[in-house]
Amino acid sequence: MDLEMVLNDLSIQLPASSVPEARQLMEELIGTVILATSQGVKRIIRTDSGLDHLLLASDYTIAQWRNDSAVRQDMRTYFKSLTSRAPLLDGILSHELVDKNDMCQFFHESREAKGLGTAYLLDAF
Repeated sequence: MDLEMVLNDLSIQLPASSVPEARQLMEELIGTVILATSQGVKRIIRTDSGLDHLLLASDYTIAQWRNDSAVRQDMRTYFKSLTSRAPLLDGILSHELVDKNDMCQFFHESREAKGLGTAYLLDAF
C-alpha cells in the first residue's frame, strides 16, 4: 500500500487544557499511527512545517513533550522517527500538485486547512 499520513494542522490549533491531557492525546495519536502502519500505511507523518514549536497545552510544546521524562521513552523515540524522516509538505509537492494546490484552497469552518487539502491532493490518509 502506498498510503501516507498527513497531519491535519487544524487538529492541533486548540491546546489541551493540561499537560497530562496533552500527554494522553499524544499517546493516542501514536497508538493510532501504530495501528495504521500495522495495516500497511507508510510509517511517516507529513507536516506543513516543523512541529517543535506547536503547543500541546499552555506553555508545553512538542519539543518539551519529546524531552519530558514523564513520557515513555519509546513513545518519544517513535514519534521522532515518524516526523524526522518525512519531508515537509512543501518539499513533496510535485509540479502537478503545486499547480492544483495553487488553484485550490481548503477550508474548514472558515479556517484554512493546508494538511487536509494536501492529504486530499495526495490521496493520503
